[in-house]
Amino acid sequence: MSIAQGQIVNACIMKMSQKKINESIPSTTVFRKPGLLKSGHYTGETSFCGYLPSLEQPSVVLAEENFPTFAPIPKEPFIDTNDKLYLIDTYYDNMNPFYPLMPKQEVLSQLHNPKGSYLSPLFFYALFARAAHVETAGRLTTDNRSFQSLGAECMNYASTLVNYYKDKPRISTILALVIMTNHLEQEKKHQDLTKAWLWAGEAFRMALDLGIHRAVISTEANPTGQLCIRTFWLAYIADCTISMTYGRPSATEEKVL
Repeated sequence: MSIAQGQIVNACIMKMSQKKINESIPSTTVFRKPGLLKSGHYTGETSFCGYLPSLEQPSVVLAEENFPTFAPIPKEPFIDTNDKLYLIDTYYDNMNPFYPLMPKQEVLSQLHNPKGSYLSPLFFYALFARAAHVETAGRLTTDNRSFQSLGAECMNYASTLVNYYKDKPRISTILALVIMTNHLEQEKKHQDLTKAWLWAGEAFRMALDLGIHRAVISTEANPTGQLCIRTFWLAYIADCTISMTYGRPSATEEKVL
C-alpha cells in the first residue's frame, strides 16, 4: 500500500468514527436524558445501551399531542364454539410448553361453564388472540375469515376490556396480562412497546396484591395452589424479561420472593 493510499484509508476511518460518534453516545454517564430508541430500549439512567443525540430525541414533557379520547368498547368478536376449541388446541400445542398456564381440560371445563367460571372473558379473548397469531395451518373460521383477522379483533377487544378489569386483582386478569404482554412483544410494533412493559408490571403487581406468592396460599398439594404458583412465576418472568429486553426497570422486588 502506498503512502497516498494509506492516507486515504486513515481519512475514511476517521470519517466513519466521527459519524459513529455523532449517531450515538454509548455512555450513560455522559448523556442521561430519557428517551426511547427505535429498538424499544429505554434510554434512562438504568440503561447501558447507545443513546441518540439530543436533537433526535423527542421531548418527554413539552411535545405532547394526540391525547386519547373516550371510545366505546368495540363490538365483541363472534367466535364459533368449534373455532374456540381449535384455538385452545393451537395455544396448547404452540405456547403452553413455554407459558404453562393450567391443564387444558381445566380451560375447557371453564369455557363450557361460563356462569361458574373463574376465567373471565378477558382471559379467553387474550388467549384466542395469542393462539390466532401462531396459527400456521392457514385454516379459515366457520364464517370464512382468516384466524389472523379474528385474532386482531380479539386483541383489540381485550386491549379495551382490560381497563375495566383493574378494579381488583384476579388470577384470570394476571394471566390475561401475561398473554397480552407476550403477544405485543412478539409482534414488536414500536407503538406498543411501552404498553407491553406497563402490562407486564401491572401483572406482577396484581399478583403481589393478590398474595399468591405467599406459602400460606400457594401450596403444591392442591390444584389451586399449583395455579397460584404458576400464575405468580409467569408474571414474574414476564416482568423481568420485558424489562431486560427493553432496558427498563422492572416492578420486581426480590425481597418478596
